[in-house]
Amino acid sequence: MLNDTSRIMTIIGLVVEGIVLILLLFMGIFFITQQTFFEDLILAENLPASQESVMIAIINFIGYALVVLSAIVLIVFSINLYLFTKLIQNKYDEATMRKVLIYQSIWGGINLLFNQVSGILYLISGLHGMNVLQKEKESVREGL
Repeated sequence: MLNDTSRIMTIIGLVVEGIVLILLLFMGIFFITQQTFFEDLILAENLPASQESVMIAIINFIGYALVVLSAIVLIVFSINLYLFTKLIQNKYDEATMRKVLIYQSIWGGINLLFNQVSGILYLISGLHGMNVLQKEKESVREGL
């Protein structure tokens, strides 16, 4: 059974991951839809024509890269939302809960490269949940 500390940290991690997903998507859409805004900024700098076209191409690339990245994050977030919601609600048996907590710890470690806040939350929550499960298993004594 998952304790309150791991449950709360998992919920906060999911919220942070969802906020990052929304921000990525809005930033990508902003870069794509506001090309004239960026073009005006670049033209105001009086750069040579070759540099202007390179800058505009970079802005376009950043916009599309952010949209693709947000699609990838959406897939991972959907998987995490499905797995961690069941974990929070204690709908897993002990063996499955261990597997999900191991996945959560591994994802937290990987996520430290991209989103440090949710990465730390997932990593600590997963490790703490595993420690609690281990202590519960050790505290249960066999009958005579």
